[in-house]
Order: sequence, then C-alpha cells, then structure tokens
Amino acid sequence: METTKELDYFALMAGLSPEEALKWAPLCSSCRERITAALRPGIIWEQEERLALACGAMACCLYQQQTTGGFSQVKLGDAAVQAPSPAQALRLKEEAWELIGDLLDNIGVCLKGTAYEH
Repeated sequence: METTKELDYFALMAGLSPEEALKWAPLCSSCRERITAALRPGIIWEQEERLALACGAMACCLYQQQTTGGFSQVKLGDAAVQAPSPAQALRLKEEAWELIGDLLDNIGVCLKGTAYEH
C-alpha cells in the first residue's frame, strides 16, 4: 500500500513507524474526507501542504483518544512512558483546524461566545 503525506505526518506525530502507521491508514482517509468536505470550492488538496499536516494531526488526535484509554502514563519499575493527555490530543485537533481555517468554507452561523464543533 502506498503511503500518503497525511499518513507520514500521522506516523511522525503519533511516534509510529511507517509500517505501524499503515494499520491506521483508514483513519487518515477518514480525516481527509472530513477536511475535503469542509473546504471552500476551488481548493486543490495537492497544492496545500498544510492540509496534509492538518489531516495527520487530526488522525493523531483520534489515534491518541482510541489508544490511550484515558491513561496518561504507564510506569514499569523505573521506566515510564508518557502519553498525551486527552486534553493535549484535543488541542492538537483544534490547532489543526486553525491551521487550515482560511481554506474552509464558512457555512453556517456561529454566535459570539459559542463554540463551533468540527
């Protein structure tokens, strides 16, 4: 299976090897579809590197939510492995949307003081 830039960014952010990341390719594809559906007309995915970066970040956020199970640290003897907290993963997702905000179609209404859910 051919890797994509999105999958490469995902692997880098999630700390996975390219081979390990391949198992999560459907997750990256799903994130790409979600971003593509939100783009303004005329935006070409391949011409915007940051779309791939945002896609990888969103996939990483979902990966962290699915794999950490709410634990932020695993300790075995003196060795500890720190995983991003759910809040950190959510912030990564928010930053990804902010990164591509100017490329998104602003359909809908957002009232001041309310959150827009992506």
